Amino acid sequence: MLRGLYTATSGMLCQEAATQTLANNLANVNTAGFKKDNVIYRDFPSMLLRRINDPTKKIYENRVDPWPYVGKLGTGTIVDEIYNDRTQGDFHESGNTTDLALNGKGFFVVDTPNGVAYTRNGTFKIGAGGRICTLEGFPLLARKSPTNMSDQDAVINEKGEYPIDVSEIKVEENTKQFTVGEDGKVFIDGEERFRLLVVDFENTNRVLKRGKDLFFATEGSGMGLFQGQTRVYQGKLENSNVSAVESMVRLITAQRSYEANQKVIQNEDQSLNKLINEVGRA
Repeated sequence: MLRGLYTATSGMLCQEAATQTLANNLANVNTAGFKKDNVIYRDFPSMLLRRINDPTKKIYENRVDPWPYVGKLGTGTIVDEIYNDRTQGDFHESGNTTDLALNGKGFFVVDTPNGVAYTRNGTFKIGAGGRICTLEGFPLLARKSPTNMSDQDAVINEKGEYPIDVSEIKVEENTKQFTVGEDGKVFIDGEERFRLLVVDFENTNRVLKRGKDLFFATEGSGMGLFQGQTRVYQGKLENSNVSAVESMVRLITAQRSYEANQKVIQNEDQSLNKLINEVGRA
């Protein structure tokens, strides 16, 4: 009976993680560039069951296995990882010249108090000092002119250092035109001044997610490579890749699974109560 309690509890913990993840996805369904998370499960090691104390028999001089194989017994499940699904989202026009969207692999690079971070959220604004920055005030980083970079060039090493000249993008007060080409080149009043750093990593699965739309490099993520094939769209935003309907269905399923495991625990508790208070007294 105790095994049943543990198994049902492990199921409840997994469904709780699924509920929290799906709720977070739904909360960010309208967040530009948001990438949904999925919970990956794995089972605890199964137990190999055999019958014991069976009488040993002989069939034509061959002994029959005295401990015949019965089968496997599952011992519960556990959350293996939270997987970030980076499938491309759709686009919509925003009409804001500082809004940018990526079509392809990679991230924008921004400077935060916790170090350099990466994001797909292209909702930028002109902040203090004319800097192009996120809504939180994190400056967008780019390479100064000349901006000759080739696809898959290493622009950040394993230590998080940039071997190239990286700068914030600043727009002067008297600027009349701010343009970003699909190749990421930034023109201010018709003059090429910067090229956006669109970076992906050798091992993207090892990039660490923090908050709703920021990612940080880790020791296992490898070198940051420039994504020259990725297109940059000015005046557009990438929608989140969350399907509200699908997420709602999965959320209801997770909640029902949680309730089913909860019912198992209640039944196990009632059985233990009867065993101790009724059978034990007999």
